[in-house]
Amino acid sequence: MAAEIDVAAEGFHLAFLAGTLGYVALTALAISRFLIRMIHEPRERRRLWQTLVGATVGIMAWSTGMLIILGHRWMDAQGRPVEVGFDVAPLALALALAIGLCVAVFNAGLEGERNVVQAVAMGSGAGAAGLAVYLLAREAMHAPGRFLFDPAMGGVAAFFALVVFGYASLLLHGPERMIRRKRGVAMIQASILGLTVFASMALEFRPDPAVAVPDGLVDRSSLAFMVGAISALCAAITFLFSRIDLASARAEEEKFRHLALHDPLTGLPNRAFLTQSLERMLDAAREEREADGIGHGGAALAVVGIDLDRFKPVNDVQGHAAGDAVLQGIAQRVGAALAPGEVFARTGGDEFVALKSPCAREEAERFARRLHDAIVAPIDWAGSSLGVGASLGIALHPRDGEDAGALLTRVDLALYRAKKEAGGEIVFYDRRMDEASRDRSALAMELRQALARGEFELHYQPQTSLEDGSVIAYEALIRWRHPERGLLAPDGFIPVAESTGLIRDIGAWVLHAACREAAEWTDPVGVAVNVAPVQLAQSDFVELVRDALLACGLEPARLELEVTEASMIADHEQLRAVMIELKALGVRVAMDDYGAGYASLAALRSFPFDKIKIDRGFVESLGRDPQSLAIVRSTLLLGRALSIPVLAEGISSEDGLRFLREEGCTEGQGFLFGRPIDADAVRRRMGMEARPAPSAPLPAPGAFQPAAPEQTGAGQAPAPADPLAEAAPAPPRRAAS
Repeated sequence: MAAEIDVAAEGFHLAFLAGTLGYVALTALAISRFLIRMIHEPRERRRLWQTLVGATVGIMAWSTGMLIILGHRWMDAQGRPVEVGFDVAPLALALALAIGLCVAVFNAGLEGERNVVQAVAMGSGAGAAGLAVYLLAREAMHAPGRFLFDPAMGGVAAFFALVVFGYASLLLHGPERMIRRKRGVAMIQASILGLTVFASMALEFRPDPAVAVPDGLVDRSSLAFMVGAISALCAAITFLFSRIDLASARAEEEKFRHLALHDPLTGLPNRAFLTQSLERMLDAAREEREADGIGHGGAALAVVGIDLDRFKPVNDVQGHAAGDAVLQGIAQRVGAALAPGEVFARTGGDEFVALKSPCAREEAERFARRLHDAIVAPIDWAGSSLGVGASLGIALHPRDGEDAGALLTRVDLALYRAKKEAGGEIVFYDRRMDEASRDRSALAMELRQALARGEFELHYQPQTSLEDGSVIAYEALIRWRHPERGLLAPDGFIPVAESTGLIRDIGAWVLHAACREAAEWTDPVGVAVNVAPVQLAQSDFVELVRDALLACGLEPARLELEVTEASMIADHEQLRAVMIELKALGVRVAMDDYGAGYASLAALRSFPFDKIKIDRGFVESLGRDPQSLAIVRSTLLLGRALSIPVLAEGISSEDGLRFLREEGCTEGQGFLFGRPIDADAVRRRMGMEARPAPSAPLPAPGAFQPAAPEQTGAGQAPAPADPLAEAAPAPPRRAAS
């Protein structure tokens, strides 16, 4: 070679070499960062980023190549530096080609799923752009001699451009299992450096005085200025985009952090935010107490649990959009009412928790009342006024608990008491609530055992014709013969069964037991069974009823299922479909506790009921409450207009019976006609013999079989007196409600 490139000798400017190496390092870092950012952009913004990154990579490739070429000192035969001129047109073409090729490669290589071929093609395309710069730069250089190309060095340069650069792209942008970011950055730096060095070494200059140098060329200094300006502009753009990328990444991080700690519907803090805030407040309260040894009026922190009342009817009747509007309105009003040191978080569908620190008992009550007033205020939506109630339970730190878990548990106990006993008011935690909670848990365990041991039994209350006094049906009411507590009324265990889900199996047992007993009666009267809302939600409920009828041999027309308004509110469409299937079987369906709710009229229009049962509260107050009298009278008129029989519950006086007969009521039920009696007492009324043994234990759900024939015999001892018969006239709880 007439002129060799020797970095250690005078053939290369050391300043250019240092600048080029630094530029290569920055180039590799910028490319790798842009590649990572680009693949995580949303699809609608990815095309713009692909174009920007492609253009930046093209400019970097051109600038790097030009810096290497400008750094060379070409020598003549006597070892003197040769002045080289540059034709601007090929250099401009090289710049345009590098940008265009990189933009095309990046836009094509990032479409669809990431795979090996696309990742390698993208890197090889960018390397090919850099290789093209050197080839066109060779055509742009003019000097008294010829610039020849060394194929061996050119092949090595092509290897770095196509293979090494492609592999680096695979490490940065290939399938997830092949991603190695640090190694990818190092490979990009190696590929750029190898390409530039070996592509420059591939050029060989041979002096020839006979070669004429054309006019209009740009000298080395002018070209160096142009390349420096373009490189500086590219570096500035890269720096700007890096800052934008960093700011955008921080914004995205803050956005995700906000989403992780806030409810997307209401914008309120979520459970995770609540947990962090509660721990932080507890730490601050402990430090304050340790510092002064007194605390803040006996309570350094108040935790308030809030559960919305009447929210589900709004959601089900008005639609989810109305429910969302209620939640958003509550969030806005409560947020506006909060003071410093107060937190209000949404922890569930209609559940919230609030924190206040520092806070004494009196302050906690005022705080809870402020929250309550903001929550229950009506909300205007689509021309309607939507309103909900709220039950609130309060626990105080340190009196009620030292840690977050204990406080939240005791808030739940106070909230349970507020919803069940206080009618939606504000209740502070009391230590006796722990005992009640333990009793409920123990009762739930005993209920599961009672299912297996067959400790449940049915009692029956007559439903009477008011025209002739004959019994037309019996309503089945469940009792639990507890081995230690005696015979328990349903009010003592049905709420626990409902809260634990055992009501499904208990309700199934009631249905089968009532059908089996009624099928053996000599009098063909009906049997009424209450159905819980959770039973109606079962997909196989109709099949369960059909199986019970077939297994027991009971005529479908003798079975009447009673549903409450809670069942209708829960799921209109489900209840309608179930009622249609039940009526197709021949089973009758009654609306229980009519008048106790606020959607009864709409329910009568929507559902094909066979009977209306007036709620006992209105019947028992006849003669004392004019409004009850009006409701009963209007219900009887409505029943006649719709041709639906009406049964009055809770008849306990002759005056009430006389009024009902005068108003045209044909059916009644209450203590005036008889208290609930056990199955043997019903059989004796019909002239049948009592059963010789108790009922068998409850089978597993879904495993009910036809009842085996039972032997009866004379001389059966009379059934023991019903322990509830002497009790005060309290309304019996339904069998499965």
